[in-house]
Amino acid sequence: NPEAYRLRASGNEVLIEAPDPRGLFYGAQTLRQLVTGEAGSRYLPSVDITDSRSLACSAKTDAARFGVPSSRRSPM
Repeated sequence: NPEAYRLRASGNEVLIEAPDPRGLFYGAQTLRQLVTGEAGSRYLPSVDITDSRSLACSAKTDAARFGVPSSRRSPM
């Protein structure tokens, strides 16, 4: 899967491994979400994450599971 990645963070080291630039992108987005704190006092927890999207388009499955949002329904 080209969107797969592995993110490892421990101490002062961070490693993102991916088979494709798309995987690196998703790994970087996860890393960005994990960093907390203000400039000068950032914190990153130690993690070892392996992630892979199982569906090509998750928005389609969300619409199938939860229905179309009322703001996007056609007026009758």
